[in-house]
Amino acid sequence: MNLPLRKLPLPRILVVDDQAINIQTLYQTLSDDHQVLMATSGEQALAICRASLPDLVLLDLVMPVMDGYEILRQLKTDPALRHIPVIFITANTDNASEVRGLAQGAVDFILKPINPEIVRARVKTQLTLLKQKIVIQESEQYTKAILDNAADGILTCNNEGIIESANPAAATLFGHSTEELIATDLTSLLAVTQRQNISTFFNNPNNSSVSKFEAEALHASGQLFPIEITLSHGVHGGQSLIIVILRDIAERRRIEQMKNDFISTVSHELRTPLTSINGALGLVIGGVVGSVPPAMHAMLDMAHKNSLRLSTLINDLLDMEKMLAGKLDFTFSVQPIIPVLENAIESLRAYGERLNVSFQLQDHPSNALVNIDSNRLHQVMANLLSNAAKYSPQNAQVEIAVTEHDDRVRIAVTDHGTGIPLKFRDQVFQKFSQADASNNRTKGGTGLGLAIAREMITRMNGSIGFTTETDVGSCFYVELPCIPVAAETQKNEST
Repeated sequence: MNLPLRKLPLPRILVVDDQAINIQTLYQTLSDDHQVLMATSGEQALAICRASLPDLVLLDLVMPVMDGYEILRQLKTDPALRHIPVIFITANTDNASEVRGLAQGAVDFILKPINPEIVRARVKTQLTLLKQKIVIQESEQYTKAILDNAADGILTCNNEGIIESANPAAATLFGHSTEELIATDLTSLLAVTQRQNISTFFNNPNNSSVSKFEAEALHASGQLFPIEITLSHGVHGGQSLIIVILRDIAERRRIEQMKNDFISTVSHELRTPLTSINGALGLVIGGVVGSVPPAMHAMLDMAHKNSLRLSTLINDLLDMEKMLAGKLDFTFSVQPIIPVLENAIESLRAYGERLNVSFQLQDHPSNALVNIDSNRLHQVMANLLSNAAKYSPQNAQVEIAVTEHDDRVRIAVTDHGTGIPLKFRDQVFQKFSQADASNNRTKGGTGLGLAIAREMITRMNGSIGFTTETDVGSCFYVELPCIPVAAETQKNEST
């Protein structure tokens, strides 16, 4: 069903001339497509402009009492009328008149005698420009309304980090007025120790990426408060600028702390009795207290396995708590990477056999040395290997490859499972994230392993990531900085 189109009003044009014949000619030229208003004096023209706000004025230059220059001057000095475009119509052909009129604000000149085609073309051009100007103004007003009502603080800065615009939310965030923020150095609004991230971004104007990080900001009262900062590059009016989005995360931090405190308390309270339960179940299953009927043995075995799983969850929670608090100890030493990987693979071999999955360390010419905590890297690799086995089909093989590039070594663990669902890929390294989070999920796990792995690898100055393809498989990789063999040899000889 086609809805009827709304009929738009005709453009309103005011023709000002003291000669009736000229007004009549212009009326006949324009009245088919425009609403034509008419005035024969300057005083009458100004009154019509104030009452009707025409879209365009065609103004005779030479008139008695008040000439075109004076009418134009009064239009341009009136805030309500200065936006109306004016075209002079005159028989005066000297350049000085045209220059004077354009200097006062006229947009065009049309010479008498009038050529109807030229008049229509010039009028059409000016009305088109007027419409475009209105569209731009409305767009700017719309954008301003969005910015003024946005909950997040939004700033724009030049490439030196000087604030050029700020929305009300940004002013409220810092406790300043909008005017006080303008021309302020953005870094001065952050804690001294937090300014490097901002400076690094501003010192790389060709970087097109978006940078997001958390920082401590400085309120006008002198108090520090936590914010999330997102930086990106933009262009406005042909000039490059930096767009800064600011979000107060004090409430989020408070809720996270409450959650962490709760988890910590529960974990510590559960750990001791659960250890006793695990030990007692293990002794009973092992026959220390006598033989157990087969039916009871199966139930006890199930209880033991589930209590061990709960122990794993609690240990993961406590590890995460220690890392967030910066209390997880690392013992670094320079050592070859391969023996650590071989030990991790060997420790997971029995787990893989239960799932009918094998692990294969591919040919590795690498003799890379890395400065790591071998126990922590073993923990990371155990998590990656167990995940790969868990999500592999029966009788599949998980490949572990070691490669070197420049001054880094990459360890890649590749499985041939179904891949990571698209909607879950952004959450892979988040705490308690699982591709299947339902109550009846078939794969075990706490949802903390990869979050812990990322924190541990970060502490070892490395990085962790993944690639995945649906129905093909996934590859999780860890990259660590290499220690040059020659440098390590020289260090050992010197000691």
